[in-house]
Amino acid sequence: MKTELTLKKVKCIEEYVGKDIFIVSNQKSWKDMKPLEYGMPVKALVKYKGKHNLERHDLFWACVLLVSENKSMSQVQVVETCKIDARHIEAYTHYIDKNGKSRVNIITKSISFFDMTLQEADEFYSKAFDILAGYIGIETEEMVTEAKLRMKTVHICKICGKRSTDRHHLFSKTKWAIEKYGKDLINHPKNIMYLCNECHASHNKLPNEYVWTEKQFVDVMKKEGLL
Repeated sequence: MKTELTLKKVKCIEEYVGKDIFIVSNQKSWKDMKPLEYGMPVKALVKYKGKHNLERHDLFWACVLLVSENKSMSQVQVVETCKIDARHIEAYTHYIDKNGKSRVNIITKSISFFDMTLQEADEFYSKAFDILAGYIGIETEEMVTEAKLRMKTVHICKICGKRSTDRHHLFSKTKWAIEKYGKDLINHPKNIMYLCNECHASHNKLPNEYVWTEKQFVDVMKKEGLL
């Protein structure tokens, strides 16, 4: 990875003690710097050692799939929307549509390893996971946990037998339930059932045994020694 930045020759006065500063690394560079005036801007080519984070890349795509299945959007639509919201943008083009109205076309940057620098990848992914979680209205940690689980395990829908895409809470994960029993208990495996998106969307058609009352939830958790 290469980037261009500006360095300045400065005297290390008290205000710089304990702070990160750039210094030259060899005798030749010291000789090149010596004639410069203090405060004179110079350009330097800095090389960063490292490699792209493949695990983060795979996790991102698992999260994209999760959003896609829950928002009825294609994975391409999810990624493009995420790139725009993360300001991972190459350029804007203006054009006039067939009705004579001015339009803006947003050209996003690639997220391919071959096209992104390490710095660009860090900046994009630092925003992307929060953005994706926002699309489906859950916390980032919960989305990432679900995506990681999917990456490791293939579950079958308990109703139709297709590959599952959703986690169904037998005792509903409402705000008051989380406040009363805690997130860990509400998300406990005993309160989770795996369903496909189609069966989960038809919530009112779920069999009664797949929709618990608070008493049923409490009874099961007590039996497990969790309450």
